[in-house]
Amino acid sequence: MGYHFSASRQSKDGYLRNNFQWNNNFAGGLQFFLPFEANLWLGARYSKVNYGFPVINDPSRARGRQPG
Repeated sequence: MGYHFSASRQSKDGYLRNNFQWNNNFAGGLQFFLPFEANLWLGARYSKVNYGFPVINDPSRARGRQPG
């Protein structure tokens, strides 16, 4: 029998306003060695991601105001 487990966390805060991202990932699996050189692999993965939607950094367009 074999097994595998992994976890990761990533985040970034980009240059543009509201340009952030963070994510958490988990994965794991079991491997069973069967007769006649066969293998059975069972695995699962979970990801949770949160993205911001970047907006222009122009101060004159802050809070939805249109130039003009």
